[in-house]
This record gives sequence, C-alpha cells and structure tokens, in this order.
Amino acid sequence: MSNFTSIGYHFEEYLPYPMIIGLGEQSITNHSYYWDNNNRPDNHCLIQYTLRGQGKLIYQGASYIQRPGDIFLINIPSRSKYFLPADSSLWEFIYIEFSIESILLFSQIINFSGPTLTIGENIKIIEQIKEAYHMALNNKISTIYNNSKVAYNLLMDLLEASKNIGSEIPNHTELAKKYIDSNYSLPTINLDGVAEEIGVSKFHLAREFHKKFGITVNNYLTTIRIEQACRLLKQKNFYSIKKISELTGFSNDSYFGKVFKKVKGQTPLEHKKQNNNYDIV
Repeated sequence: MSNFTSIGYHFEEYLPYPMIIGLGEQSITNHSYYWDNNNRPDNHCLIQYTLRGQGKLIYQGASYIQRPGDIFLINIPSRSKYFLPADSSLWEFIYIEFSIESILLFSQIINFSGPTLTIGENIKIIEQIKEAYHMALNNKISTIYNNSKVAYNLLMDLLEASKNIGSEIPNHTELAKKYIDSNYSLPTINLDGVAEEIGVSKFHLAREFHKKFGITVNNYLTTIRIEQACRLLKQKNFYSIKKISELTGFSNDSYFGKVFKKVKGQTPLEHKKQNNNYDIV
C-alpha cells in the first residue's frame, strides 16, 4: 500500500453546518485494506471517489463494485464495509470525510440514488472533489467559513445529481431489488417469480443482478430475510421463533433455523438471548 498526503481539520470555533474534517488520496494494493463500519468508533460521513482500479462496497447486504468515475457515500458507523476485493490489484481514490452535521444531506442523497453514484462525465463534481483536495494540500481552506463553503457546495451538487439519477426510469436489476425488498415475506418468492413480475427472462435477470450487485437474486433474498429476522429477534418478548419465520418468508421454523445458523453461525434462539437488549427495534 502506498499513501498520498492526507489532511485533517480541527477548528476551535464551532459551526452547526457541514464541515470537511479530513481528506486525502490513497492508492491501495494490499488486500488487508478492509473497513467494517459496523464496529468503528468514528462518527462522521464519508465520500470516496474512484480514480483508478476497482474497489467494493457492501451496504446493507448489497454489493457495489467501485470503478473509475464511481463515488460512494456512507455514514459511519453504519451497516457497511468497503475493501480491495480479491479480483482487483489496485484501488486508487480520493476520500473526503465530513462532520456529522452533514448526515441529513447524506441521507437525502442516498434516498435518491442509493449509496453509489456514477459521476461519469459530470465534470463539475469531479473537479470539485479534486479541487477540494488540492486546496487542502496548498492550505487554501484555512478558515472554518471557507471549509464549510467547500463542503456545502460539493454536497448540494451531489444532491442535485442524485435527484436526477433517482428520477430516471430504474433498470431491471433495480426493479428486482425493490420488489424483493418489499416482498421478502412471501414464502413463494423466487428468481422465476421476480423475473416474471418485472418482465424479463430469469437468465437475463440472474446475470445482470449479479453483475450489478455482486450477489445472486436468491442469496440477496436470503440476506434480506435474515437481516429482518435479526431485527425482530432483538425485540423483547414480541415474537416467537415460529412467528418470526413466518414474517420473514420461511416455509417453517425448522428450515428458518437451519438457514439462520448457516448464515449467522448460531441458532435464532442463541441470537435472541445474546441481543435481547431492546423493547422495540
């Protein structure tokens, strides 16, 4: 792993607005580069813009390949991971860390376009990201006010771009994902049914879904079901194991238990006892 310069910011004065707290450029070649954001003690927002090579983001169970021109946005901590995948030898990017006051803008952007955007030929945003880094290198973001202006302008332009992306007609893979997200509780849902629902062949859907998200339709369905089951298991005395299996689309509680243990390495009851901390989740 070879590193470029990174710059951090700390101001004695406080403004309740988006701020840049750190940024830098990195060239990653070591597969030990791996961030699991579930367990990070940090509390900030992050964008990462790919310059060269290829990286991978996993966000709420879905996978997103990061290629040149792609940018991802996440809040930290969150149910996400990013890393240099085994099939890539290089991931070079510019990252910008924002203060937690940016979280509302980040949430709006993610709601419009998901956690990733393909910037492509949007020269304005590309130049803003690069310019922010070069300004920092040359100590041209020297006041809290200049810092907030740079942060706010970039995030507002990203919001506008994400809204335009979100207003476009979704492709078949996105329609399939939305259908699964809304109907995972149906025991009969499968690849054939999803393909029929959105009007494409199951072979085309299987190929394109895996290409876009890095996971098969059936594995994504299982991931969503298990994640929802974990959420229900964390609630005190609300649902039995049998009821949770029904609510998450499993044909019976025995099959639910087998799948859950395969994915989580423990039974649903063990998971419930270990995480029985909340009245409502």
